[in-house]
Amino acid sequence: MSNTSLACTGATTNAFSAFGQQRPRLMQPEIDNTEAENARLKKKLERERRIRLQAESIAESGLRQLYEQRQQFELLARIATAANHATSIAEVLSFAVTQICEFTHWDVGHSYLTQGSGSSARLQSTGLWHAADPGRIADFKAASEGSIFSFGVGLPGRTLETAKPHWVLDVAEDANFPRQEFANNCGLRAASAFPVLSGPDVLAVLEFFAADAREPNEAVLDLLSQIGYQLGRAIERKRADDALRSWTR
Repeated sequence: MSNTSLACTGATTNAFSAFGQQRPRLMQPEIDNTEAENARLKKKLERERRIRLQAESIAESGLRQLYEQRQQFELLARIATAANHATSIAEVLSFAVTQICEFTHWDVGHSYLTQGSGSSARLQSTGLWHAADPGRIADFKAASEGSIFSFGVGLPGRTLETAKPHWVLDVAEDANFPRQEFANNCGLRAASAFPVLSGPDVLAVLEFFAADAREPNEAVLDLLSQIGYQLGRAIERKRADDALRSWTR
């Protein structure tokens, strides 16, 4: 074999050898980001949805709060107007009891006036009631009007003693509720009471009852406290007017 042939053969062999050593250049497919992008967009939309719902909830809560405050203000205004035009303390208390029952959706409302002063003060029923179903509470009404409450006795007595509003979740479970049997028979459960104040003195106590157990509501208790001060001033004016008329006769 000639040198030329050997050279050609060697070149051919080297070429094939080089070709065999080369790795074919594979086309790397582009990474498919569709699923990742969809997941990212989904998270973004969910986050935006949560933010929007939170904003709507805050706005709704704010509007509801403003509405409730307006309703409370209107209740106070109605009671103040009625108190200014009332001709008697009984008229003032009767109007207030009815308005509070309608506003708070309590089924029964009742008022007491304070007799005496200091530690000898007692609460006696005015006979003024508001009831969604008067016949249903006949026995409870009779028991209430036939009772006189001293300091710390029953719901009225506790309110008299502390000069602060009180709330009873369920009178059936209250150890200090002398009218418990009558309340149970009439289907009364939750109860609240607040004092009518002139300075530190309790002039009257208003009590309310519902047919269902109710958790204490601080907003309602605050409202009742405001009404208590408002009624206290009205009663003071009525008593002063009555005293003046009696003196000038």
